[in-house]
Amino acid sequence: MSFSVGIDIGTTSIKVCILKNCDVVESFSASHNATVSTSSRLFHEQSPELILQMLDHCLNQLKHIKEVDKICITGQMHGLLLWEQKHSQKTSNNSLISLYKNTVFSNTNLITWQDQRCEEAFLKSLSCPNISSGFGLASMLWLQRETPNIFSSYHMCGTIMDFVVWLLTLKEKPIMSVHNANSWGYFDLIKNCWMKNELQQDLFDCSILPDVVPAGTIVGNICYPVYGMSCSTIVYVALGDHQCSIRACSAQLSEAVLNMGTSCQLSIRVPYNQDSTRSVLDIKSNSPTIAITPYDKNFVLLTAASLNGGNVFDQFVSTFLSWCQIIGCSNIPSNEELMDKLLSMSSIEDIQFTEDSLIITPTIYGERHDPSARASISNISLSNLTLSGITQALFEGLSKNLLAMLPINCLKKYGITQIAGTGRCFVQCSRLREAISKDFEVPWRLVDKSRDASLGSILFSLDMD
Repeated sequence: MSFSVGIDIGTTSIKVCILKNCDVVESFSASHNATVSTSSRLFHEQSPELILQMLDHCLNQLKHIKEVDKICITGQMHGLLLWEQKHSQKTSNNSLISLYKNTVFSNTNLITWQDQRCEEAFLKSLSCPNISSGFGLASMLWLQRETPNIFSSYHMCGTIMDFVVWLLTLKEKPIMSVHNANSWGYFDLIKNCWMKNELQQDLFDCSILPDVVPAGTIVGNICYPVYGMSCSTIVYVALGDHQCSIRACSAQLSEAVLNMGTSCQLSIRVPYNQDSTRSVLDIKSNSPTIAITPYDKNFVLLTAASLNGGNVFDQFVSTFLSWCQIIGCSNIPSNEELMDKLLSMSSIEDIQFTEDSLIITPTIYGERHDPSARASISNISLSNLTLSGITQALFEGLSKNLLAMLPINCLKKYGITQIAGTGRCFVQCSRLREAISKDFEVPWRLVDKSRDASLGSILFSLDMD
């Protein structure tokens, strides 16, 4: 009887599930609260130790964890973690935290995809086109500039998911999937390899980079019986959460997949061969808002990857609450209570978007193709500056921002007739779903919330096995 565990290490939370044959028999999720205070508001870092502690907690909630014989991992892409291995290791390792303390000599914080330390002038000085702040290799080159001897202290690197795979298997060198390698920048999508010539032009020593393998590759067996699992348990290479979310949706080729959680991605699958991929790359050359990412051996993804999604609505709620505190309001609701109130208010009230409606451009976090982008509010009148009107305009703005990044004609070219939606923000906001359907001129389908990236990591890995 086969049990597989799927792990999703997200930006704000960790989700785990166990699949027995084709059925999810257990699942658990919790926030990891791993974001750390840093010296600059442009920095966004997380504590790997706090993430591992919460991952241990989540996995220990699963009754069948000892019976698992396959481990599949996904999570937040683009991020960078550097570490150095201890030369001697203790053998009593029954959790990831104990493995971490016994095998890792030192490590940096995780520099996440939300990090903005790489200024525009620095990015333009690099030899890689289409690289953004928060991409792993942009962060490494920035670190190299600021601390030239940093790589004498650390000899291994990867995303947070690659780090967990390495901890479990203790390979001599980290192994990275094409999903995560592509998210770091300096990756040749046609040849499926690092752009070493360009990296060498930027005076970077490529020897530190992980080896890149196809999605679905088995990295090895676990080295210690963590959580009581057998040491014959196999570990697959870590995958991108975006690709795993799409796989979990069971989407048809005629469906675009929209995942709106903290950030937002709208993707369509297009056939993968040299001719079609070059054609897609031609599309990208004419549209910097579109990202091309690897999916599997048959398809690549054409994606509008926006930095603005549920995080914009979260910021609106936090700002509203801070105003309440400043003016001394009593009985101030919690973030969750206010969010629920705003969502229910915008769903109940019959607000139609007209020429007199409030207009919000919601790009407070900028965009990778335009880091200097800012948010704005316009078309304000005496009648539309209401709480429900602002909420509705916010959802309309998120939809129109996506539309500007991946236009309707592109969806029509590839025969898209429906949008399959997933992610916290899309699931919770009926007004957002209505705005998406109206702007993209296709109906939407709500994906069952149990079909998330943790499940997708299992389905993807086993499909490719």
